[in-house]
Amino acid sequence: QTVSQMVDQVLKLPPSTVIALLAPLAADRKGAHAEALKDLAGQGFMRARIDGRIYELDAPPELDLKRKHTIEAVVDRMRIKSEASQRLAESFETALSLSGGLAR
Repeated sequence: QTVSQMVDQVLKLPPSTVIALLAPLAADRKGAHAEALKDLAGQGFMRARIDGRIYELDAPPELDLKRKHTIEAVVDRMRIKSEASQRLAESFETALSLSGGLAR
C-alpha cells in the first residue's frame, strides 16, 4: 500500500477514534534490546510497545536476555479527524522508514 492509501484507510474509521501508529522493530527476538531502546529515545521517541505493553522510554523495563521479545516504537497517538491527513501521512512515513517498510 502507498502512504496515501494507508491514510485513506485510517480516515475511514469513525471520527474521534483513538489510534496508535506503531513501527515494528523486533518480532519474537531474543535479547535485552537495551541499545535499541536507548537509540529510540535518542531519536526523540517517547514510548514503545514491548511485549504488548506500552512503556515510557525514559524508564524502559529490563528485558530477559534469554526470552523472545516484540518491540514496536510508538510513532504517534491521535484521535481521528479529517484534518489530520497530513500528520497521519508524516507519521506513516516515519514508521515505514524506522521499521524498514512496516507500520501497524
